[in-house]
Amino acid sequence: SVLGMAFLELGRYEEAETHLRRALEIQQLAVGEADPAYAGCLSNMGALERRRGHYTDAIDLFGRALVIYRERYGDGHVYVADNLNNLGATYSARYRDAVVDPDVKPDLADLEAAEAVYTEAIRIYEAEGSGEFVAQIKNNHGALLARDRKFERAELYLRDALSVRRRIYGGSHRKVAVSATNLGRLYFLMERHAESEALLSESLKIRRTIFGEAHLKTAESAVNYALVLAELGEERWEEAAGLIEGAMGVLEENGSRRAGMGKEALGRMRGG
Repeated sequence: SVLGMAFLELGRYEEAETHLRRALEIQQLAVGEADPAYAGCLSNMGALERRRGHYTDAIDLFGRALVIYRERYGDGHVYVADNLNNLGATYSARYRDAVVDPDVKPDLADLEAAEAVYTEAIRIYEAEGSGEFVAQIKNNHGALLARDRKFERAELYLRDALSVRRRIYGGSHRKVAVSATNLGRLYFLMERHAESEALLSESLKIRRTIFGEAHLKTAESAVNYALVLAELGEERWEEAAGLIEGAMGVLEENGSRRAGMGKEALGRMRGG
């Protein structure tokens, strides 16, 4: 199972499947289908199917594992929360992929199902004192809601995620930068530009400190910040243009979508 998960992380899905299925078969014979060890193998197979985009299969596998964990440990155990989290991530991924695919209609039931299982997982993680898991769920689900323009609900999730991460890590951690970025971009979409500027400036400073100027995350943060500066008036355009120009080489080298966004912003500021 460990080897199968290693192949999964490398993107070698056929080899991962061979080892993960073998581990599942071994546990089935050794401990039976009601044992947590078997449930763990089901969850690993679910992770493989989610990575492949086989979301229905992944939901079935995570759901079967969840039933086993509930029966063995009760509803408040962290293993139950982990599988609820897995289910939420799978529903979210299916919804997200449908949103960006013009040939597929997104199913709001997936978004609602994700929120339901995430809510239960958060309750368990909070009771266990697992603050980072709470923040991770709220950050990821909030970002999905923001993409779907469900701004009020997104703000609640993203503000909570940032608050938890500031409390856990202090003010200069990469995960604080992630949450500050997501909340800042939400406020940009909501045209709350002053609040967006403060958060995106914070994220940029953290990433400069951690990664340096030549890192992709820093370059993308620079463009995020520049985009909001461009909305604050012509007196900020020179600063915004400088940030975009300074980041463009790293963005283009890495094929980042932010390169195109930066070029469009430069064109608007320069009148062409």
